[in-house]
Amino acid sequence: MKQFSPDKVPADMFTKARLKKMGLFPISEHSAYITYPPSKRRYKLYKLDNARPIDNTVGYSLLIEASNSSEEIISTKEKLREISKRLKPI
Repeated sequence: MKQFSPDKVPADMFTKARLKKMGLFPISEHSAYITYPPSKRRYKLYKLDNARPIDNTVGYSLLIEASNSSEEIISTKEKLREISKRLKPI
């Protein structure tokens, strides 16, 4: 299983707490771990592709860290738009 440090986490992977803040919950097993030094706390990371809305009435929130470049922010927004289109009921 892959392990990432806080500064090396891919843009499409989030902890369960962050997914919950975005109104999503994971539907599959975790894909990796994030380890915070020095106490070596370890949390599970879930892919955004494997997340679903908590409730149909809940909208999407976009959490973007200020340290990301504008290109990363745009690509993250595009990924989230694509996922939200896929998840909308017909």
